[in-house]
Amino acid sequence: MSKVMVDHGRMQRGIGTSTARTALRLGDRVAVTGGNIDELREALADVAGERLLVIGPNACDQQTANETVHLTRQAFRQVNIQ
Repeated sequence: MSKVMVDHGRMQRGIGTSTARTALRLGDRVAVTGGNIDELREALADVAGERLLVIGPNACDQQTANETVHLTRQAFRQVNIQ
């Protein structure tokens, strides 16, 4: 069974992108947040498909993080990894 991961913070490069890419390749569903939605989609386009949810601004405060988890649950019905 696939897992659902939420990756908070600026994700266009580095560890966050690598983590999301690996999860997507393994068949998991991933919600990402970051500053530029188009850059996020482009960075993961080759592995994303229907299993990627791009949510926009960084989830750097508790309210935004809670909203991110809520949107992820609406889209994928669960959250396993935050």
